[in-house]
Amino acid sequence: MRFEAHLPRLGAALLLTLFAAGAARAQAVTVTTNETLPFTNTMPNPCNGDIVTFSGDIHVVNHFTTDAGGGTHVKTHGNYQSVSGTGTPSGAQYRVVTTSNETINDNDGPQTEVSSVQVLNLISQGSEPNFRLRIVFHITINANGTTTSQVEESSIECRGQPTP
Repeated sequence: MRFEAHLPRLGAALLLTLFAAGAARAQAVTVTTNETLPFTNTMPNPCNGDIVTFSGDIHVVNHFTTDAGGGTHVKTHGNYQSVSGTGTPSGAQYRVVTTSNETINDNDGPQTEVSSVQVLNLISQGSEPNFRLRIVFHITINANGTTTSQVEESSIECRGQPTP
């Protein structure tokens, strides 16, 4: 499950901007964006059966670099800011806290490396259990186009009862 739905859209738009600018292969070119976007989302809290609808802002910082060899390197950091929600059917109030870090290194050829670590926390503001989701993804493709490393991990934790 990907909870930063805006990141791919932003990444694609910025990559197009890099290529449209006609960056010279003789030097590295870096473009940095820093945006805060409003959003609304819904997700289950498997720790108590709530469906949590939440809204707030997502802060996204992207660094796009085209290196002298024509390779593209992207680093993205995202986190929720002032995000809260309500669980149904419990009516519980939640703070929603995330971090997301993604790195893409795409050399001018088939060699590519992608890494992503995302953590989402639903923190109950009452007696309902907290929920933590962590997703890790990594893939390395060598110069021959062969996948040499791949990791896909996710974990779900229900964390105790918060103090009222």
